[in-house]
Amino acid sequence: MAFALALIISLAVVFVVGNTIKLAIESRRDEIRIIKLVGGTNSLAARSFLYTCLFYGLLGGLISCLLYALLMSGFDRALTY
Repeated sequence: MAFALALIISLAVVFVVGNTIKLAIESRRDEIRIIKLVGGTNSLAARSFLYTCLFYGLLGGLISCLLYALLMSGFDRALTY
């Protein structure tokens, strides 16, 4: 039962991420088209997505580390009393 639930959740994550990427490409279609018209390569068009993903990943990691530190300091204070 746990394996089936993990499989369903994993498939949902894959579908959500795929749909999010598709929406990001659709929302920036004009930008990609202009890059192609000016002579940009596929890697140049993809680079902006990679930088955005890198920024989001670093920001998410930083926020999660800060929340973890706050949570652990709260638990530490509660356990020392």
